Amino acid sequence: MGNAIDRLKNIGLGTLGFGMWILLIVLAVLMIIAAEWIGLKALPYLYAIDWVCLGLTLLVLLPLACVRKTRFFAAQCMVYSSFVYGITLWFLGLILTGALWGGGAQLLGLFLLGIGCVPFAMLATFFKGMWSALAVLVFLTILTFGIRFLGIWLLTKIPDEYEFVGDYGKKVKRPLLLVGIIAAILLLLALFDMPYGYFTFLRLAVCIASIVVIVFNYTHNRYWASCIWGLIAVLFNPVILVHIDRDLWQIIDFVCAGLFIYAGIAFWTTTETQEMNKY
Repeated sequence: MGNAIDRLKNIGLGTLGFGMWILLIVLAVLMIIAAEWIGLKALPYLYAIDWVCLGLTLLVLLPLACVRKTRFFAAQCMVYSSFVYGITLWFLGLILTGALWGGGAQLLGLFLLGIGCVPFAMLATFFKGMWSALAVLVFLTILTFGIRFLGIWLLTKIPDEYEFVGDYGKKVKRPLLLVGIIAAILLLLALFDMPYGYFTFLRLAVCIASIVVIVFNYTHNRYWASCIWGLIAVLFNPVILVHIDRDLWQIIDFVCAGLFIYAGIAFWTTTETQEMNKY
């Protein structure tokens, strides 16, 4: 009787384990289908964002990295931009792997820490003789890891990774830096000829970013800044649309991009410390 119960338990556990594996595979397949659909829609925008980030890195961030006072800001932006290249690389690798080697290779690549699709895509394009696609994959890989390691190396030359020490013995943190950079990039992309859906997404993203800035400034008693960003949130709100001429919108987008960059750099919090400037 006891042996029979043990056998039933083993069968039950085996069935449960098999069912969990089947469920995991089904979820992975659904994830791949969803990611491929998102990638096909997002890649044109990601390519544009990549070029903007690369231009800013070469023309703005590298010169700022040579100045000790701005090295922290430049290094942080480089690290953030590397993730933009990485997202583009991952979507492109997933799509190329599926198109050239099928869903099985995609599934295997997903189980290899999620990054297996990129080397699979490189191998597939190499064996298929798709040299231009292979060159894009290699170029994005170099941008992703090269700029990230450069940014991390620059951050090692700063006392703390996400904060620097000012001249008056106060540690300065910029919690709005990432929000400001992302919002500014999205607004600058709106200056180009983009599909209508992008501007709908832009309204939502800028409105949310503005609310984040409002909350931060309000909690730090910067009411004048909260009023300014409140106007921006109303202007970009996705519910009650504000209809303005296209040329005027471009001016507004450019000005708001500058304001978001200013917010990321100029709005900070400080904590007292005995450590002085080490630059």
